[in-house]
Amino acid sequence: MILSEHAWAKLNLGLDILGLRPDGYHELEMVMQTVSLCDEVNLTLSPSGPWSICGSGLPMPLDETNLAWRAAEAYFAGTGLHPGLEIRVEKRIPSQAGLGGGSADAAAVLRALQRHYGLYSQEKLETLALSLGSDVPFCLLGGCRLARGRGEQLSELPALPDCGILIVKPACAISTGGLYRATDAEPKLPHPDTAALTKALGKGDLPAVGKLLCNSFEPLACRLYPEVEQLLAALKQTRCLGAAMTGSGSACFAIYEDAQAAREALETLSDPNWLCFVANSVS
Repeated sequence: MILSEHAWAKLNLGLDILGLRPDGYHELEMVMQTVSLCDEVNLTLSPSGPWSICGSGLPMPLDETNLAWRAAEAYFAGTGLHPGLEIRVEKRIPSQAGLGGGSADAAAVLRALQRHYGLYSQEKLETLALSLGSDVPFCLLGGCRLARGRGEQLSELPALPDCGILIVKPACAISTGGLYRATDAEPKLPHPDTAALTKALGKGDLPAVGKLLCNSFEPLACRLYPEVEQLLAALKQTRCLGAAMTGSGSACFAIYEDAQAAREALETLSDPNWLCFVANSVS
């Protein structure tokens, strides 16, 4: 039995850090959108046998630390089921990019296993997702959503209007934990106008969405990682409607009226160390 799932990358159209919580996590308010850049996850199930994980494409851990493996463990824990399992991932989403690649793979595993076995309620499945990482509940559902708390309080929003999206990952990798710690010492962070952004999405006003893209992490990331600042400057010199960093970086993105405009912008980028993708939103 082979189960196959797309694992869609995510972008943060808005990311607001509201402060440190008593539990040590940060209180967040984010507008998140899945996009067509994706990994392909295939699960081969057998009645019994060992587990293995393999992959192709971009680098990723091929051991029990992989979030796809951990998602399968979480799904079967306490069920009394012990199937044989091979996890195969075709990796297209770069790691340490803020694109949710590992979270997307974990969510794809949960969706595939739930489709086959149907062991859990939706609420329980989302609880399992959160146990794996703060972005996994969103990646489980996809679309465009307002995320609060750690990212687990999700409300559906109108999808990003049809457009072209250029996603670029510079060579540098950013430590999410390190960047969070840096924000704790920062006296003033930028805050997106989340209400205006959600209103623009509701109206399907793409130019307004472009102007409202904002990430609280971005100024710090630009200061600590000059490559991010250089990349954002290059994107903003194209004919984009707006550009921002996604998640804790280091990937950045720009939105355009259509895919052709995004492809034309791609041709103007000259750094051979940048990984570039043209994408569109996925509902």
